Amino acid sequence: MDTLVCRVCKETKNIEEFVNDKRCKFGKSRLCKKCAREYRKKWYKENIDTEKVKRTAYMKIYNKKRRPIINKIYYHKNKKRLLEVYKKNNLKYYHNMTEDDYNIMHDAQNGKCKICGKKQERLFVDHDHETNETRGLLCNNCNTGLGMFKDNKNNLLSAIKYLDEYMSI
Repeated sequence: MDTLVCRVCKETKNIEEFVNDKRCKFGKSRLCKKCAREYRKKWYKENIDTEKVKRTAYMKIYNKKRRPIINKIYYHKNKKRLLEVYKKNNLKYYHNMTEDDYNIMHDAQNGKCKICGKKQERLFVDHDHETNETRGLLCNNCNTGLGMFKDNKNNLLSAIKYLDEYMSI
């Protein structure tokens, strides 16, 4: 059977022009795709309020249960690319510099932290919090240390003095 008659428009059409419906005898609905589309549009307009309520309820459940799983799967599949995008966006947003600017600074420092001199694959951009001026690239430990001392010379000098006191013992 290669043709069917549509219930609405009464036209005989090729079976491929009918909507799939596994509940029906031949696996096809008795409505052609064009009539089914028109029927769905009309039905949706008549029932738009209930459909919005149903869709909202469904999306609340979907977003709570399914969305985090999908996000996690997507993240793990695209982790490397996403980390590059995050890095690029963070450089632009927080430090107003491009990836090329970062690479130039990294090469100028030979991939070494500007404070401790350790060679690191990943260095962090250090900046003055008052002027927002970029000072250089630091390893995570040195960058965190400066942050903990609030970029204050007096605090750092006090820490050095403190260490000197107890290093001699």
